[in-house]
Amino acid sequence: MSIATRSSPSTITACALTAGHRVQFVQPADLWWTVRAVSDDHQFVVLTRPNPEGEGVVYTVIDNNRGVRGPASI
Repeated sequence: MSIATRSSPSTITACALTAGHRVQFVQPADLWWTVRAVSDDHQFVVLTRPNPEGEGVVYTVIDNNRGVRGPASI
């Protein structure tokens, strides 16, 4: 199942996400992320995508309580 979730760069609404969903942020719009884990209280969502520069993955975390997304990290 894939869900395209679009939001402004400063506003994230991700309460309905579950592991396995695919997410596309506004910036950069061409990258798809896969939800890997959601905390029991739905405060945090962990997403990954393949690392375009080599091995491993790039990850980011959404904080639903604050309505923000952290930076992409390897």
